Amino acid sequence: MSPVRRDTPSPPPEAVLITRLRRREGSISKEMAIREANRRAAAISPENAFSEGTWRNIESGRTEASDKQLALMALVVGATPEQLEEAGRPAAAQLLRAEAERRVAADPVLAELDDLTPERVVMDLLQKVQDIRRSAEWTEGDKEQMIRKLLARVMATVRSEE
Repeated sequence: MSPVRRDTPSPPPEAVLITRLRRREGSISKEMAIREANRRAAAISPENAFSEGTWRNIESGRTEASDKQLALMALVVGATPEQLEEAGRPAAAQLLRAEAERRVAADPVLAELDDLTPERVVMDLLQKVQDIRRSAEWTEGDKEQMIRKLLARVMATVRSEE
């Protein structure tokens, strides 16, 4: 169980980061509700699932997230390991980095990424691939084709920037 932080008047930097990304501040994209974020976290890692109330308490600063909780939340909202490090949570950043590497290696399409692909690009791709695969609007074949096209365009852009 995570420690309760009753003496904290404002959320810590990592909680501010998670909230900002979940709300998609500065974006025209629709905000992700805490219920949806929590559902996605439970789908990704049922063994590390926690309640919506815990998510709310972490975002508000009332509860300090464990490194595992924070890495899972970061994966759901699309935070990068670098952002977690900047927020002062290097252990959670390392967990997120390891999980991203595991997911890329396990996915036949994403396994095509090379080691020179920037971490922020990998994390963004993971988020977009999750969104495509979760969609009920397309067939499985259409989803895989979309993912391959997305990957090809991203890799072409990355290579042109090298």
